[in-house]
Amino acid sequence: MSDGSSRLRIAILTHSTNPRGGVVHALALADALADLGHRPVVHAPDPAGKGFFRRSVAATRSVSASPTSSDVVAMVEARIEDYVRHFEDVANRQYDVFHAQDGISGNALATLKLFEDIGPRFEGQPGGYTQLYHLGQRQGDGAPMVVLRLME
Repeated sequence: MSDGSSRLRIAILTHSTNPRGGVVHALALADALADLGHRPVVHAPDPAGKGFFRRSVAATRSVSASPTSSDVVAMVEARIEDYVRHFEDVANRQYDVFHAQDGISGNALATLKLFEDIGPRFEGQPGGYTQLYHLGQRQGDGAPMVVLRLME
């Protein structure tokens, strides 16, 4: 964790080690944070074990990835499970900030948060109780919006 200085240890999670937009942005963000004196580490599932497509000023970490089929849904689910397995190990969670660069890594962090922090609060409760507040549609794209609240 933070050593008391303003330098933060930042885990940046992205979906791949390949030269794709989100991965390129994650590496650029990490380099900029490193230039500011922080200690970012970019994490990505790496099924081929080849590492990132380019070097970075910031540290990078290949996450062991399970083999998958060409089915996109199965691949996404496997990558989320790979991240969860990686970060279940306390030694891999020594960061002040976790940044999810994309939906795959965001889902992995949400899953970890649910099982590590939220789930234990509801242990022994006979069921899962939620409360939904429907907020209408978001301006711009009309997407439905809700607030989901876990009831204790």
